Amino acid sequence: MTGASILIADDEPQIRRVLRSTLSSHGYVIIEAKTGEEAVDVVRKEKPDLVDAGAGDYVVKPFGIEELLARIRAALRRYAPGDALPPFVSKDLTLDFESRQLTVHGQEVHLTPKEFDVLKHLIANQGKPLTHRRLLQSVWGPDYGEETENLRVVINQLRKKIESNPAQPKYIRTEPWVGYRFQLPRTSAPKSSSRKQ
Repeated sequence: MTGASILIADDEPQIRRVLRSTLSSHGYVIIEAKTGEEAVDVVRKEKPDLVDAGAGDYVVKPFGIEELLARIRAALRRYAPGDALPPFVSKDLTLDFESRQLTVHGQEVHLTPKEFDVLKHLIANQGKPLTHRRLLQSVWGPDYGEETENLRVVINQLRKKIESNPAQPKYIRTEPWVGYRFQLPRTSAPKSSSRKQ
């Protein structure tokens, strides 16, 4: 599960630094907390894929990096929905993740690799707000996180390609001061013909 986000909660800066460096180099997105209170707050805001001290497993210090990596892979496998995403189909859009083909209103639309990866990540986390940092690190790599302009350009290009009105997007919604969320458009409920009696 490349790009999975992991929360590291530890009061020792050296341990956080070693884990951040090691896990980032293995493709994980790292979120840090110095205290238990900060960790709880981060879990609420960021919704990481893994918190390395949960009820399912616990790593006692001192620990070996290889053992830690093996436990992380096992935990992510246990809770991962599966590697292959089923095709996304809505009224206006169809995205086949295996063939990387997008159709909008029945017309095939070309996506750049970055556009495809951002859209795939948004759809895979449909309904959840994703932070700028998480999207950047998942798509551009662990060394990114502050380059929000890169992400904004790709989001604008995606909106031009998939939205009927890019200025008022139905699918890719902006979460102010946080990031973006992929949302299915709300269908207006048919008006009931209720008569006063």
